[in-house]
Amino acid sequence: MLKKQLIFIPYQDSDLYYSSGIMTREYAILYILYQLGFEKIINIKKPRTILDRKNYIVNNTFFPENSIENKIKMILDKSISVQYTPIFKFEQIFKRRAWWVNAYTKTTDQIKQIDEYSTLVYSNNPYASNLLKTLKDDGVKLYFDIMDNFAIHPSLSAQEKATALKSYKHILSFADIISANSVQTCEFMRKYTNKKIHLVKNGVFDRNDEIITGNLKQVQEIREHKKKYKKCVGYIGKLGKRLNSELIDSVSRSCSDTLFVFVGEFLRDQNNKNLTSIFKNNKNVIHIEQIPSAYIYEICSEFDILSIPHSKGEYENGGDPLKLYLYLSMRKPIITTSILGVDEFKDSITIVDKAEDWIKFINLDKYDPSINNINHIKWSYRMSPVISNINKMVKEPIYE
Repeated sequence: MLKKQLIFIPYQDSDLYYSSGIMTREYAILYILYQLGFEKIINIKKPRTILDRKNYIVNNTFFPENSIENKIKMILDKSISVQYTPIFKFEQIFKRRAWWVNAYTKTTDQIKQIDEYSTLVYSNNPYASNLLKTLKDDGVKLYFDIMDNFAIHPSLSAQEKATALKSYKHILSFADIISANSVQTCEFMRKYTNKKIHLVKNGVFDRNDEIITGNLKQVQEIREHKKKYKKCVGYIGKLGKRLNSELIDSVSRSCSDTLFVFVGEFLRDQNNKNLTSIFKNNKNVIHIEQIPSAYIYEICSEFDILSIPHSKGEYENGGDPLKLYLYLSMRKPIITTSILGVDEFKDSITIVDKAEDWIKFINLDKYDPSINNINHIKWSYRMSPVISNINKMVKEPIYE
């Protein structure tokens, strides 16, 4: 009987996971794939030089016992890590992420292909395209997941976008299983392949209220601010130009008895100066540093209303709003602008774009309950088409 081996080539590598405790899409999928019976994990990290080599201390409080995040950490702890680490490369300066395309192939000799293993490669990283092709030519099966559409992503340079598009076209030509996180991204990629692209939207795992402590620094900070206000409206996510600063400014000034909390890190490539100004000048709008994923539900418990005040158009990425699914599992009032991907839940959330409609909603005395059945937004449901295809692709079913 063949043993099962998974080669994991994520866009956000394990250095970031260890240092932040943030469970991005690829780590949720790693956890699901691990449950399918893979005995060996080879973890391919980003190529790094002295310019961006990460030095960090793993903070174990980011990974509380019994959390999914801790289980993922344990998977990574047991994995074999492989990384290309030259001292310096001029390409890194001029090409940014585009230099990874050739750099990833430098790990080939470190990846030991053992005959007694049936190997599946998972990746959501278009910049690893040449390595993926090398591995595919060696006889592995490839599951490629399109997490974000980097061919149009607003944070990337023109060269990085062009490289991503070229790489997508290449990977789509030889991948065995393909998935994407949104309808829009599926439609975009179908222009370049006749293969089936599975729609696998982001999902959630079951809440584990056992890990709620109340001792998190960010929770204490929010509670202290809340004492001065009637209500608290929260947002969790990366802070960049996709946030509609004009809407946030207008609504927060009109709802002076409400505290508006934005939890997350600033996107390095998207400096939203207007948002920064709001944090500085609007007393009832505060910024809280990002939190490890294991504590998102604890933070959300502090909010009366959960919000997504995103801009539409230029800074949308045709993505899938993961934060919405986290919000829905809280069963609290939710308000969002009419960005891509939210209309599916129009009967359970409030979707409005005008500031006056946001103000009216926030000032309500009573709200209708949110969605009751969340089974269809769980990761187990979202991933079922991919799991089914892995069963068909591997001679011996690896999931029952």
